[in-house]
Amino acid sequence: MDYTQSMRNQNNNHCFWMKNKDLFLFLFFLLVNIWTISPVFADTIFLKSGGELTGGIVEESKDEVVIQLSFGNMTLKRSDIKKIDREGNEEYPNATVIGQKPTKHSRKKSSSRGKRKKSKKMGVNELVAELEETKLDSWERKSHKVTEKEKANYKVLRADGTEELVMEKPAPTDDVEKLWMKISLGRVDAGAVIYFTGVSGYIWRRLYLTEGGTGWTDKHPGLQAYKKVTKLSKELLKKIIVAGGGSKRDFSKIQSAANTLKSASIMKEEAVDKAYRNIEEITARVGDSWGGTEILRQAIALDYSQDVKDQETRIEVAKEKRDLLIQAAKML
Repeated sequence: MDYTQSMRNQNNNHCFWMKNKDLFLFLFFLLVNIWTISPVFADTIFLKSGGELTGGIVEESKDEVVIQLSFGNMTLKRSDIKKIDREGNEEYPNATVIGQKPTKHSRKKSSSRGKRKKSKKMGVNELVAELEETKLDSWERKSHKVTEKEKANYKVLRADGTEELVMEKPAPTDDVEKLWMKISLGRVDAGAVIYFTGVSGYIWRRLYLTEGGTGWTDKHPGLQAYKKVTKLSKELLKKIIVAGGGSKRDFSKIQSAANTLKSASIMKEEAVDKAYRNIEEITARVGDSWGGTEILRQAIALDYSQDVKDQETRIEVAKEKRDLLIQAAKML
């Protein structure tokens, strides 16, 4: 009887782990994203198992979706995906539940789709003016590890340069230069459900003033500017290619080639060579008449020549690409 009972207990334990496998995987990836501070891209994949992953979608096919997380890329089968929220990544349009077409009502409600149409209607000069007016400041890291021993819920940097640890959230005043909130790595608040990971330690998460300056939020105020510059730069490159005698198909080929070169380490040599040839051929043909071949190549190379993981570097790359494209547009 003791042996039988022991085997039943082992089987029950095994079933428990198997039944909750997706939950444990979800918690693991969520924890890693919190610790390493994931990219700003707001693509969220909701799994049929109940889990969700947030990162940047970098590749899609009929059967699979590749999402970039802070620790690397993950390939998911579409059959395992319930829904994709693509808000924030201009590389792909918004989507609803997999296999379900958006309704007329949802199309009217989509503000991001309307913004894309607006940018597509802009001419080269309008895009340049919009990019020049958009201020894109460098960001500091949003979060860092808590090393202080004192008990506190918030860390305040005063206007005079002094730091202070406090229990209550301070009011948004001129005296507060920066504010951080302590976040537990052992507690993950996923909306209506709270998970306890069993991991010890805390991080300081940066808070920012709301638009009206009346409260605090953890959303970086420069996020929209970064997204806007990225989207407008992409549209400006397309307009420059067309204005130089190329076509929208040429632009699509360049985008495809850049994506191939991003993953050059896992691609076949023939595919990598073809990608380089396509970029060289199109930029030479489009930029030869106005002397823009080299500057176009420099701007496109920024999409694949650097292993950009942290957001600070992403912003610097976005600024450099914007400046190169503005320079190219003024040479037309």
